[in-house]
Amino acid sequence: MKDFLKIGLLVILYVPVNIFADIIYLKDGKVYEHAVIDEASAVSAKFTTKTKEKISLVPGTLLRLRYGEDELETVSILMKDGVLIDGFLVEQDSRTVLIRRVKDKNNEELLEKSLIQQMSKNKIVVVYPEMDVRGGVFFPLNSGGANLGLGFIGLLGFYINPPFWPGSKIGIEGGYALAKSTTNQGMEMHFIPVLVNIQYLFKVSKGNSMEMNVAPRIGFGGSYIIFNDGEGGTFQSMIPGLSAGVGFYMILVPRKFFINAFADYLLLLEGQNALHSLTGTLAVQFRI
Repeated sequence: MKDFLKIGLLVILYVPVNIFADIIYLKDGKVYEHAVIDEASAVSAKFTTKTKEKISLVPGTLLRLRYGEDELETVSILMKDGVLIDGFLVEQDSRTVLIRRVKDKNNEELLEKSLIQQMSKNKIVVVYPEMDVRGGVFFPLNSGGANLGLGFIGLLGFYINPPFWPGSKIGIEGGYALAKSTTNQGMEMHFIPVLVNIQYLFKVSKGNSMEMNVAPRIGFGGSYIIFNDGEGGTFQSMIPGLSAGVGFYMILVPRKFFINAFADYLLLLEGQNALHSLTGTLAVQFRI
């Protein structure tokens, strides 16, 4: 019984320390957490810090007092337009949320709750999935006696923006390409490429209505090939491939709608043989 009384007494002695802890915000951005306010007015305050230091503020340096709160709460906010904000929650009401991106800097942002999609104490991880539809020209460089000419290529892609590498895109594209011989009637080659692409966007310019970026990329995968010799013979094979290229992005609606153009080099390998080709494509891309 005595042990229970001792435990109860310890709990009683401990609880007020937490209940009456306060937060003091200064106009220069400094924040005192786990403080205890001894005396306060509209422009100044006297308080005891977490380390038991007694501080009396010079009038005019006080920004805000928060009674009964231990420390600034971390917050992760995903806006409805796709913007992800990580920071510290200062205060909120039924309509707005006031945050700081950096705890000790007095750059506070007031956000409308009607524009917030999700708010959490834990880090929100968003991969921003995107889809693109691409079309353009396909040109084999060394088709030998087949003399393959300029052809068509169409692709459908799916991408994510990985949170561990801001500014990058990782995705997969698959499609169809056709190149016909310029000298042998009926001779043609069909390609069904599937490539995993990694690209990074370098910002070039940003305006009020659009943003422009240069995007180098590399890819790997392969292609299923069907070759018709024009005399009824058909050859089919699945061969590995590599690609590299550079593109130009125009972001028309931030985090929503993009158009881009890419020039790529595609290398397809079959044993000792290699088919070198170039592609030029235009695409519309939208974030899901």
